[in-house]
Amino acid sequence: MAVTVEPLTTSWTKLKPLPWLRLDINAVRYNAVGAFSLTVPANDTTWDLVDFDTDGVLKPRTGFFVDWNGVYEVPLKAEAVNPSKQISENGEIVETIVFSGADYFSLLADRIVYRNAATTWAGQTIGSTPVTGKAETVIKDLVKANIVTAGDTSRRVPGFTVAPDLARGGTVTYTISIKNPAADPGTDQASTAGESLMDMIRAVARQADIGVSIALVGGQLVFDCYEPRDLTDRVVFSERYGSLRSWSITDATPTANAILMQSAAAVGPFTETHGGVSATDPWRRVERYTDQSSTTEAAQITQAQLDEVARGAAQTRVALAAGDIPRVRFGRDATGIQGYGIGDLVAADIRDGITYTDTVTAVQLTADATTAPYTETVTPTIGDNDAGSDAATDDATAIAQLSARVRQLEQLLRSRA
Repeated sequence: MAVTVEPLTTSWTKLKPLPWLRLDINAVRYNAVGAFSLTVPANDTTWDLVDFDTDGVLKPRTGFFVDWNGVYEVPLKAEAVNPSKQISENGEIVETIVFSGADYFSLLADRIVYRNAATTWAGQTIGSTPVTGKAETVIKDLVKANIVTAGDTSRRVPGFTVAPDLARGGTVTYTISIKNPAADPGTDQASTAGESLMDMIRAVARQADIGVSIALVGGQLVFDCYEPRDLTDRVVFSERYGSLRSWSITDATPTANAILMQSAAAVGPFTETHGGVSATDPWRRVERYTDQSSTTEAAQITQAQLDEVARGAAQTRVALAAGDIPRVRFGRDATGIQGYGIGDLVAADIRDGITYTDTVTAVQLTADATTAPYTETVTPTIGDNDAGSDAATDDATAIAQLSARVRQLEQLLRSRA
């Protein structure tokens, strides 16, 4: 098999495969937008993929469809183009075009979840709309409403469809709200309702583990959901096998562990919540005030407390440098190959008898034909050890869950020392 790159038209038709020099998909992410860079030789075929807008600015007129050795396929959205020419001292001319952009989850990141997606933004009203149901049902209903059947036709993407709902995942609730700035002066109306469809997906996935995908099928972009697999019994990254190259654990002290809240609750408007026993240690206590005086809703007050505890908690991070080996590879299962995918739970042998399990949150794919020999590398990210991931660094709940998991690992390591 080989890595192939085919241009896509705006009607999702695949064109003849391109010659290419380097491909970086950095990275395929779990419930988050990935990025890519594609370097191709500049010739008549590749220049036909570049257009000029009305201001004479270069822009790509296409996307790309990548088939990674027959085990993984992904459509990519070209967003920028960078042609260049270099002339060496001996007169050799090298002219290339670099296309860069994202995967098509960027469409979901570019759409706000409307409280009433059947109308325009001007038609939205102040209030809250809770949506309850199976995780897949909630996600697909909101994606379809905001990008497929949206009342504002400029929000719709031609050829974008949602796969049939199979009602996978547990029961969740996602609340779409637009607050009144007059009633809550500290809240901006637009930003309060400003969560994107990708934000919504991550919020739902925190309640019921579920992943999302976008595939090119029959000339359409098809959005779907899937349940990650537990592969810890057969996908193990290990130094012994050459698939685990390094690991490290990093601790950070709490930024807040005594949350002092003021609310409008009739009983007990001043409450204190502790983020661990260190809050009672006078040398380690870090206080943070949070104002919820505009609300009397118990659920909202409780959630605000939990969020502040999570944000202030001591953050621990495990960093694993892993890679593919012939017996444990990324992509669809093949004979004799243990295939893992984004969102799957896998294991890593940290020390003899000590195994760390976590989710495959990203995979970086690189194919380089610019030097000899030609190389391909597949680098998975296990857990949230990528500080550059916007989806993770702003997610207090995910950080708290990860920190708890790594602290358990640290305790086990200390007990074995």
